[in-house]
Amino acid sequence: MAVNFDDANDCERTAASLKVSARDKKELAQRKRTLKAEYESKKCTKTIELRNCKTKIDHLARTCDGLASLEGLLTESISGFERAIYIAQDFENGVHRTLLQGDAFQLIKEVFLECPEELHDEAHDEMRKLKLKWIELEQMCLSYSNRHDITFLNTHCHQENLSFLHSEVTNAYETVKILQE
Repeated sequence: MAVNFDDANDCERTAASLKVSARDKKELAQRKRTLKAEYESKKCTKTIELRNCKTKIDHLARTCDGLASLEGLLTESISGFERAIYIAQDFENGVHRTLLQGDAFQLIKEVFLECPEELHDEAHDEMRKLKLKWIELEQMCLSYSNRHDITFLNTHCHQENLSFLHSEVTNAYETVKILQE
Protein backbone atom coordinates (compact mmCIF):
# COMPACT_ATOMS: atom_id res chain seq x y z
CA MET A 1 0.00 0.00 0.00
CA ALA A 2 1.22 3.28 -0.90
CA VAL A 3 0.91 6.22 1.44
CA ASN A 4 0.32 9.62 0.00
CA PHE A 5 2.28 11.93 2.27
CA ASP A 6 1.06 15.07 0.58
CA ASP A 7 -2.52 14.17 1.36
CA ALA A 8 -1.60 13.27 4.96
CA ASN A 9 0.23 16.57 5.46
CA ASP A 10 -2.69 18.39 3.89
CA CYS A 11 -5.09 16.61 6.22
CA GLU A 12 -2.96 17.46 9.24
CA ARG A 13 -2.87 21.13 8.24
CA THR A 14 -6.62 21.11 7.66
CA ALA A 15 -7.16 19.43 11.06
CA ALA A 16 -4.92 22.00 12.79
CA SER A 17 -6.73 24.83 11.03
CA LEU A 18 -10.11 23.40 11.99
CA LYS A 19 -8.89 22.94 15.58
CA VAL A 20 -7.85 26.63 15.76
CA SER A 21 -11.11 27.69 14.13
CA ALA A 22 -13.10 25.57 16.64
CA ARG A 23 -11.16 27.09 19.55
CA ASP A 24 -11.78 30.64 18.18
CA LYS A 25 -15.48 29.90 17.72
CA LYS A 26 -15.62 28.43 21.23
CA GLU A 27 -13.98 31.58 22.66
CA LEU A 28 -16.31 33.80 20.60
CA ALA A 29 -19.33 31.86 21.86
CA GLN A 30 -18.07 32.20 25.44
CA ARG A 31 -17.59 35.99 25.01
CA LYS A 32 -21.09 36.29 23.55
CA ARG A 33 -22.54 34.31 26.48
CA THR A 34 -20.71 36.59 28.91
CA LEU A 35 -21.92 39.72 27.07
CA LYS A 36 -25.46 38.35 27.02
CA ALA A 37 -25.33 37.73 30.78
CA GLU A 38 -23.99 41.27 31.35
CA TYR A 39 -26.70 42.80 29.15
CA GLU A 40 -29.41 40.79 30.87
CA SER A 41 -28.06 41.92 34.25
CA LYS A 42 -28.03 45.55 33.06
CA LYS A 43 -31.53 45.12 31.61
CA CYS A 44 -32.77 43.77 34.94
CA THR A 45 -31.11 46.65 36.80
CA LYS A 46 -32.60 49.22 34.39
CA THR A 47 -36.03 47.59 34.68
CA ILE A 48 -35.86 47.88 38.47
CA GLU A 49 -34.70 51.51 38.18
CA LEU A 50 -37.53 52.24 35.74
CA ARG A 51 -40.07 50.63 38.07
CA ASN A 52 -38.71 52.73 40.98
CA CYS A 53 -38.94 55.89 38.84
CA LYS A 54 -42.55 55.05 37.90
CA THR A 55 -43.34 54.51 41.58
CA LYS A 56 -41.80 57.88 42.43
CA ILE A 57 -43.74 59.54 39.60
CA ASP A 58 -46.99 57.99 40.82
CA HIS A 59 -46.21 59.10 44.36
CA LEU A 60 -45.43 62.62 43.10
CA ALA A 61 -48.67 62.69 41.11
CA ARG A 62 -50.66 61.71 44.22
CA THR A 63 -48.77 64.30 46.24
CA CYS A 64 -49.47 66.97 43.62
CA ASP A 65 -53.15 66.07 43.66
CA GLY A 66 -53.18 66.25 47.44
CA LEU A 67 -51.35 69.58 47.42
CA ALA A 68 -53.81 70.93 44.85
CA SER A 69 -56.66 69.90 47.16
CA LEU A 70 -54.81 71.45 50.06
CA GLU A 71 -54.35 74.67 48.09
CA GLY A 72 -58.08 74.74 47.34
CA LEU A 73 -58.98 74.24 50.98
CA LEU A 74 -56.51 76.87 52.11
CA THR A 75 -57.74 79.34 49.50
CA GLU A 76 -61.31 78.68 50.56
CA SER A 77 -60.29 79.08 54.21
CA ILE A 78 -58.56 82.38 53.51
CA SER A 79 -61.64 83.60 51.63
CA GLY A 80 -63.80 82.57 54.58
CA PHE A 81 -61.52 84.33 57.05
CA GLU A 82 -61.45 87.46 54.88
CA ARG A 83 -65.23 87.42 54.70
CA ALA A 84 -65.49 86.96 58.48
CA ILE A 85 -63.09 89.89 59.03
CA TYR A 86 -65.11 92.04 56.62
CA ILE A 87 -68.34 91.17 58.44
CA ALA A 88 -66.78 91.91 61.84
CA GLN A 89 -65.44 95.26 60.60
CA ASP A 90 -68.75 96.13 58.98
CA PHE A 91 -70.60 95.25 62.16
CA GLU A 92 -68.11 97.21 64.26
CA ASN A 93 -68.57 100.26 62.00
CA GLY A 94 -72.35 99.95 62.24
CA VAL A 95 -72.22 99.79 66.03
CA HIS A 96 -69.85 102.77 66.11
CA ARG A 97 -72.16 104.84 63.83
CA THR A 98 -75.12 103.97 66.04
CA LEU A 99 -73.24 104.92 69.21
CA LEU A 100 -72.19 108.24 67.68
CA GLN A 101 -75.79 108.94 66.73
CA GLY A 102 -76.79 107.99 70.29
CA ASP A 103 -74.21 110.45 71.70
CA ALA A 104 -75.57 113.18 69.41
CA PHE A 105 -79.11 112.41 70.58
CA GLN A 106 -77.94 112.53 74.19
CA LEU A 107 -76.55 116.05 73.64
CA ILE A 108 -79.77 117.18 71.94
CA LYS A 109 -81.79 115.67 74.80
CA GLU A 110 -79.83 117.64 77.39
CA VAL A 111 -80.22 120.87 75.42
CA PHE A 112 -83.92 120.08 74.83
CA LEU A 113 -84.51 119.86 78.58
CA GLU A 114 -83.28 123.45 78.91
CA CYS A 115 -85.36 124.89 76.01
CA PRO A 116 -88.01 122.41 74.87
CA GLU A 117 -90.02 124.76 72.66
CA GLU A 118 -87.08 125.92 70.55
CA LEU A 119 -85.52 122.48 69.95
CA HIS A 120 -88.64 120.34 69.63
CA ASP A 121 -88.25 119.74 65.88
CA GLU A 122 -84.51 119.10 66.12
CA ALA A 123 -85.00 116.61 68.96
CA HIS A 124 -87.57 114.68 66.92
CA ASP A 125 -85.23 114.75 63.90
CA GLU A 126 -82.32 113.40 65.99
CA MET A 127 -84.56 110.72 67.52
CA ARG A 128 -85.66 109.67 64.02
CA LYS A 129 -81.99 109.48 62.91
CA LEU A 130 -81.11 107.38 65.97
CA LYS A 131 -84.03 105.05 65.25
CA LEU A 132 -82.83 104.67 61.63
CA LYS A 133 -79.32 103.80 62.81
CA TRP A 134 -80.70 101.11 65.10
CA ILE A 135 -82.84 99.73 62.28
CA GLU A 136 -79.78 99.68 59.98
CA LEU A 137 -77.79 97.83 62.62
CA GLU A 138 -80.61 95.35 63.14
CA GLN A 139 -80.90 94.78 59.36
CA MET A 140 -77.15 94.25 59.13
CA CYS A 141 -77.26 91.65 61.91
CA LEU A 142 -80.18 89.87 60.28
CA SER A 143 -78.61 89.87 56.83
CA TYR A 144 -75.35 88.41 58.13
CA SER A 145 -77.07 85.80 60.26
CA ASN A 146 -79.02 84.55 57.21
CA ARG A 147 -75.97 84.30 54.97
CA HIS A 148 -74.13 81.06 54.35
CA ASP A 149 -70.65 82.55 54.11
CA ILE A 150 -70.47 82.93 57.89
CA THR A 151 -71.06 79.21 58.32
CA PHE A 152 -67.93 78.54 56.26
CA LEU A 153 -65.70 78.49 59.31
CA ASN A 154 -67.99 76.05 61.10
CA THR A 155 -68.22 73.63 58.17
CA HIS A 156 -64.67 73.73 56.81
CA CYS A 157 -62.52 73.66 59.91
CA HIS A 158 -63.61 70.27 61.27
CA GLN A 159 -61.09 67.76 62.55
CA GLU A 160 -61.26 65.55 59.44
CA ASN A 161 -60.22 68.45 57.20
CA LEU A 162 -57.37 69.28 59.55
CA SER A 163 -56.34 65.60 59.47
CA PHE A 164 -56.46 65.67 55.67
CA LEU A 165 -54.25 68.76 55.61
CA HIS A 166 -51.77 67.09 57.97
CA SER A 167 -51.64 63.91 55.87
CA GLU A 168 -51.04 65.86 52.65
CA VAL A 169 -48.19 67.83 54.20
CA THR A 170 -46.72 64.57 55.53
CA ASN A 171 -47.01 62.94 52.08
CA ALA A 172 -45.27 65.90 50.48
CA TYR A 173 -42.47 65.69 53.04
CA GLU A 174 -42.06 61.94 52.44
CA THR A 175 -41.95 62.49 48.68
CA VAL A 176 -39.17 65.03 49.09
CA LYS A 177 -37.24 62.56 51.25
CA ILE A 178 -37.68 59.79 48.63
CA LEU A 179 -36.50 62.07 45.86
CA GLN A 180 -33.41 63.05 47.83
CA GLU A 181 -32.32 59.41 48.11
